[in-house]
Amino acid sequence: MTVDIRFCGGCNPHYDRGAFAGRIRDEYPDFQYWYNSPEDTDVVILLCGCSAACARIPEGRGRLGDFVVWNQELWDDLCHFLEQIQCMV
Repeated sequence: MTVDIRFCGGCNPHYDRGAFAGRIRDEYPDFQYWYNSPEDTDVVILLCGCSAACARIPEGRGRLGDFVVWNQELWDDLCHFLEQIQCMV
């Protein structure tokens, strides 16, 4: 499964988004990861730094879905989302 990890502009980060991305890669090593891919991927994960979540995912980029994170407490929700998508592939 291909996963595009995208970041907001980082104007008001409340957690380490780079470390969060690393945790995703560590927990799901079988996925193929891209950063700001110019192509469509199976899933897009947008790591926003705060609850404003002002960045947007380009329409249709995640063929199977997308997920927006704005704090590290969303880890369990993200894992649930990725496991559901993984079952679809």
